[in-house]
Amino acid sequence: MTSQKNSLTLNKNPSYHVITLEVPPDQQEATQGILYDNGCLGLEEESEVDQKIKLRCYFDANEALSEFNKTIQDWVPNAKITGATTIDLNAIQAMIPTFEPVEILPDIFIIPPEDVPHHETITKGKTLIIRPGMGFGTGRHETTQLVLAAMNQAGQKAQSLLDVGSGSGVLSIFGETILGINEIDAVEIDEHARENAAENYILNSIKHIQQYKNIKDILGKTYDLVVANIISSTLIFLKPKLISALKPGGTLILSGILDTEKKEITDAFNELTLKEVNQNKEWLAFIYTS
Repeated sequence: MTSQKNSLTLNKNPSYHVITLEVPPDQQEATQGILYDNGCLGLEEESEVDQKIKLRCYFDANEALSEFNKTIQDWVPNAKITGATTIDLNAIQAMIPTFEPVEILPDIFIIPPEDVPHHETITKGKTLIIRPGMGFGTGRHETTQLVLAAMNQAGQKAQSLLDVGSGSGVLSIFGETILGINEIDAVEIDEHARENAAENYILNSIKHIQQYKNIKDILGKTYDLVVANIISSTLIFLKPKLISALKPGGTLILSGILDTEKKEITDAFNELTLKEVNQNKEWLAFIYTS
């Protein structure tokens, strides 16, 4: 694991620009590539309307929204901006008064650090300590629960793990502390999420997780287990890199997928062997082997 500071402070005003674009279908893939190359944190694709694809993209708010709109337009001049706003994550986080422990698997709990307000104390089983912050993954979302269950089922013999879109670090932490994996790479493009995860690694006395900013940083490496809990359009965009990261006979776990998107994923990843599809409410998780 890379060296970490003993005390970590998140950006006092973490905020994100959320931009909605309309692009012709034949320019969608190229547009997504340009946006990701310029620091896009994530993309959501909406259905085609009037022969246009709507893309909602997320970026760190490092400049005024009005100026950033001009920057976006310079990157993708053929796209039309139909919506733009800024989200203040500190304001959202302030609305969460407590963080209670959650049982993610039988006798395995995610708990908050002592300084985070909570009422219940866990005195049994195994625990992962997660500070709720700018990194997705406090154990309450259905996709996180689906991936953790799939990892517990399919990753018992894994010796290496790649966590793409690692967020709070919860999946990587589970890999080391519960599955005993001692070679773990975590890829997260969001700076605030990486800071949140770095603190969570310290809270859990992690020794074997290496953080990276971009999946390009681990190209050429292969793993027994690859997990990616991100939106389906990004999973499909990253498909070649996810598959190339698998060792022969390795396992790929995908989630962040709505049940209405099942065919898109099965079509995109049809070169792999689909072992299982699990569902929690409207969310799906796919377990593939190479």
